[in-house]
Amino acid sequence: MEETVLLGGNITLEGFGGLDVPTLVVKKIVGRFVEESRAAAPGFAELRMVLVADETRYCCHAICVVDGRRHPGVGIAANLFVALDQSLKGVREGLQPSFWERP
Repeated sequence: MEETVLLGGNITLEGFGGLDVPTLVVKKIVGRFVEESRAAAPGFAELRMVLVADETRYCCHAICVVDGRRHPGVGIAANLFVALDQSLKGVREGLQPSFWERP
């Protein structure tokens, strides 16, 4: 069974528990993304991250819910942080460009 970590009530990390890398770094990267999301859109509800890893690569799935709509992103790479970054960039690209514009 995969370990599920809940952060701040609206962030869910699945599959990250058995990693050899510092989980604090993963939490900081994801937390920063959520912080920016909340500042840009009051309709931000949650972010769910699921990690599937084998001997050669990491596959990171991200689903961000904003105003009741799901915005997915996927990253696949040999490096965990690259896969994490790709998945969050995929979510960001799926959202409206104005979502990320700051006044």
